[in-house]
Amino acid sequence: MRRLAFGLVTISVTSIALSSGALAYYTGIIDQRDRPAEPAFGFEIQDEDNSDAGSFSSIYNGTIGCSSIEDQNCATTNNLFVTLILPPCSVNALPTDVCIKSLRTGDSSGVLQPAILQYEANTNKFPQDDKHLVPAGGSVSVWRGASLNSGALDYSVAVTLRMYIPRDSQGVYGKKIITGYSAQVIPIKIKTGNYYPIYWKSHGAAGSSAEPQLPAGVTSYDPWVLECIFTDLGRCAIPDTFNAGQRIELSMQMDNDVTGWIFGRMKDTKASAVPLAKNTTLLTIEGTSINVPSGLSWVPLSEIKNSPALEELDWNQNVSGNKNLSAASNPNAVLVRNSNHVDLFQFPPVAIPPEKGGGVHNPDPSLNGTGMIQAIEPWLKTEKVIPTWRFQGMDPKSFWGIDQTIANKVWSCTVNDKTKIHGVMTTNAMAYSWSPPALIDGFLTYKVAGAHTDVDGSVYKGSYDLSMNLDSAKCIYGFTDAPIMASISVTSSGGVSQDIATESVTKQNGWMSLSAKNFTFSSPTIKIKLTQEKIKEVAPSPSASAIPVTKIAPVKTLTCAKGKTIKTIKGANPKCPSGYKAK
Repeated sequence: MRRLAFGLVTISVTSIALSSGALAYYTGIIDQRDRPAEPAFGFEIQDEDNSDAGSFSSIYNGTIGCSSIEDQNCATTNNLFVTLILPPCSVNALPTDVCIKSLRTGDSSGVLQPAILQYEANTNKFPQDDKHLVPAGGSVSVWRGASLNSGALDYSVAVTLRMYIPRDSQGVYGKKIITGYSAQVIPIKIKTGNYYPIYWKSHGAAGSSAEPQLPAGVTSYDPWVLECIFTDLGRCAIPDTFNAGQRIELSMQMDNDVTGWIFGRMKDTKASAVPLAKNTTLLTIEGTSINVPSGLSWVPLSEIKNSPALEELDWNQNVSGNKNLSAASNPNAVLVRNSNHVDLFQFPPVAIPPEKGGGVHNPDPSLNGTGMIQAIEPWLKTEKVIPTWRFQGMDPKSFWGIDQTIANKVWSCTVNDKTKIHGVMTTNAMAYSWSPPALIDGFLTYKVAGAHTDVDGSVYKGSYDLSMNLDSAKCIYGFTDAPIMASISVTSSGGVSQDIATESVTKQNGWMSLSAKNFTFSSPTIKIKLTQEKIKEVAPSPSASAIPVTKIAPVKTLTCAKGKTIKTIKGANPKCPSGYKAK
C-alpha cells in the first residue's frame, strides 16, 4: 500500500464553518494507467494557482470595465472591483510608489545576479489614484536574468493586488479593502504572431463592453493563445525550461495594507519587510524553485463499505449514486480538490439542501482529525510535478476552525494584527493546511500531506520553510529582546526521529528563517520550538557602607638620646633603642 504523509500535525478545531457538501468533478484527460478494471472513482489533488500570471489591470463595476475609479460609466455601482498588476519601479520612483523594485536570479554557481528589465507588456493600465489610495495598475513585466544552467533567460514577473472599494448610498467611496495578492516568476520565450491583449476581447475598449476592432496588422485571434502565459500586441509569452533549484529574489515596494501570512511554492526561503513610507514597505522574498506535485487516486467502489472515511466521503451517495463518477463507461470522471482545501484534513459539517430535507449532516465523531485525503490515501500516487516559484496571501476568512480568541497567540499576535507581514510558509507538499502554524504545547505545528513516491517511483522528499518576523515570534511566546533560539525536528508516526539532510535556522534583518529538507512523506510530524536565552544576572556593586574599613593607628614620634647622639623614632608605638633614653 502506498503511504500518505502528514507533517506538522494536529491543529485543534474549535469552530467549524458549514460546507456546501458539493464535490466538484470534471471529465478532463486523466491518467488511466492505474485505474482498476472494476467500477471506480478518481480523486485528484491539484495545486491551485492564484498568481494571475496572465491577468491584466482592471477596474470593474460588475458589468463593464472602467477607465478610472471616477469613470462616469461606473457611477451607479455600489462596489468597484480592482485588479492591479504592479508595474516596475521607474528610475524616479518615490518611496511611496507601489511597484517592483528589483529581480535577482541565481547563476550556475547559485550567486544572485541583478536581472535587467526588458519591457512592460502593452496591456490595460491605469494611473495611481491618490484620493482613494489606489496604486497604479501596470502590466506583466519581462526581465532578463542569469540562469541555473548558465547563460540568460527571460523571466515573466506578475505581482497582483486584488481589492474592492465600497460606496455608500450617498455615492461616497470608502477605504479600499485588499482581498488578495500574489506573485509568480516564470522563465519564458516570446512567440510573435497575431496576438493582442486578452482584455481587448473580454472587455472591449476601456469603459465599454463592445467587441473592439483588431489592431492594424492583426488579422485574427491566434487559436493557440491558451499556451500563452500572457499576450500583448503581437507577442505571446510561453513557458521556457524551468528547472527546480533556480534561485530567485523578488523585491517590491508593497502597499502597507498587505499584511498577515504568505504561503509559497519554493524552498530555502528568506523574507524581510522594511518600512519605506507611511503607505509602503520594501517586501523581499527569496527562494529556490521547487517541483510541485499533483496526485490521483483510483478508488474501487467496492472499497467504500470497508472504510469509515470513504463512507463519510460518500455520506450522501455523491460518489456511489452518481453515474457520471462511478460508471466504468465514463473513463475520465474524477472528484477534484485543490491542495489547500479545508476538508482534505477534516470532514466538516455539511448543510443539507432544502429539497433534500434541510438541516446539517455532522460527520462521525470518531473521524475527528480525518479528512478526504485519509480516505483516498491507500491509492494515492503522484500524477505529475511542475517547477514553480510563486507566493500568495493567505485570507484569514479561510482559516477554517482556527481559535479566534486572545488566548490563541497565533491569532491575536499575527492574524488579528493588520500592521505588518508576519510570516512566510513554503512547502512542496501535495496538500497543506490553509492556516498559519498552530501553537500546540509550546511547538509551532503545521499540516502537510502527500504521496510517498514521486512520478518515477522514487521516494518523494519533503521540503518545509518558515520565515517569521521576530517581533511576531516574540509576541507569540512572550519573549523579550534577549536572543531567540530555534530548533526544528521531524518525527515519524511511530515516534522515531527522521534523519533529515538539512535542518537550519538563520536570523537576518529582523526575520528568522527555519528549514527542514528531505524528510519522507510517511506521516511525519514537523515541530518548531522557539526558546530564549536567559539573561545572566550580574551581582550589584557593593555600596560604600558595605565596604569593610581598615582602621589605621596614628603615627607617633619619639626622640631618644645617648650622650650627644640624638635619634628620632617614628611609629604607632615607638621605643628607644638599647642604650638610648627618651627625652
